Amino acid sequence: KEEGVILEDFFTHQQTVSKVPVINKPDNEAYDLVLVIVQMLHVHEVLPILAQFRNAKSFLFIGNNVNGFENTVTHLGHKNILAGFITVGGKRKDHTVIFADADPKKPGKKAPLVLGKVNEVESHEFNRIKQLFEKASIKVQAEEDMDGWLKTHAGMILGLASASYLKGNNIKQVAEDDE
Repeated sequence: KEEGVILEDFFTHQQTVSKVPVINKPDNEAYDLVLVIVQMLHVHEVLPILAQFRNAKSFLFIGNNVNGFENTVTHLGHKNILAGFITVGGKRKDHTVIFADADPKKPGKKAPLVLGKVNEVESHEFNRIKQLFEKASIKVQAEEDMDGWLKTHAGMILGLASASYLKGNNIKQVAEDDE
């Protein structure tokens, strides 16, 4: 809240700071889009708070969620609910998010935001949200079965992480292993 959102590129170490308006509780303002960027294990904690945003048009949950969205839809009702996954790697260090969103050998090739509907989001609303990200130079990959995509992604990552662990966290050895 005081320091803003601090992002640092893993490869260049360049930092950007964005001051964003923060509210402490739901209000009566009309919001076109509420971005919900919390870890899957904390979603249940924020749903009762999000349900109080009566004038929010759409909610976009960004992050991996292998539990599905039934509870989300139940709490938020028939609002437009979308899910997204930013295909980047990163970690938090104090108040800074350190991220890697491109191959350092191909810095112009950025990873996309995978975006899909959770409930019956109207096509024009989905397209409006997609265009918001594209106007911000964020490539969007539309996904018809977002719930399935998230579960498949988690399965792939778990398998890859397990194989990496068996090879002493050496991903190159995993790639070279024929088994």
